[in-house]
Amino acid sequence: MLDEETLMLTDSEKETTFILNSMMLFIWNHCDEESFCKEPVEFIRKQFDTDDIEDAEIKNDVQDALTQLLDNEIILRMSNNI
Repeated sequence: MLDEETLMLTDSEKETTFILNSMMLFIWNHCDEESFCKEPVEFIRKQFDTDDIEDAEIKNDVQDALTQLLDNEIILRMSNNI
């Protein structure tokens, strides 16, 4: 942990480093929960100040975050639900 809201992950085999901001860290910590997978927008709204952000934008941000985590093999796909 770099601070309370930021995590640094290092892959020594690939010689890469990933920095997860608070939203990415939150998604990483909850992406294996079935309830998060079904209602990610609600999870994000409860955790972050998102009053001025449309549901579609939050959903796209979550999808982008999951794609980045998957592409960098930080998480693994367990099903095709997301």
